Formats: sequence, C-alpha cells, structure tokens
Amino acid sequence: MSAIDVRPIASVPIEPWRNGGGVPRTLATGNSQWRISLAEIERDGPYL
Repeated sequence: MSAIDVRPIASVPIEPWRNGGGVPRTLATGNSQWRISLAEIERDGPYL
C-alpha cells in the first residue's frame, strides 16, 4: 500500500464555495488540522 494515491484531477470532487466565487478540490487533509486544495476562482467576493 502506498502512502500517496495518484489520480486524475478531474476525479477529485469539487466543493463550491458558499460565496459562489469559485470551486476548490481538496487534494489532501491532515485530521482537520490542515488542508491542501486547488481552486478555480470564478469571480471576486467576500470570504465567508
């Protein structure tokens, strides 16, 4: 078993931001203490 799983970015589900300004994909997490994500920013907006 590998410590890292490699898969296509398109297979990672999107999680729309509450402000509607973009969609991130969470790539890795560490027990709710940290998160690495990749976001497509669609427009400016408030941080919620």
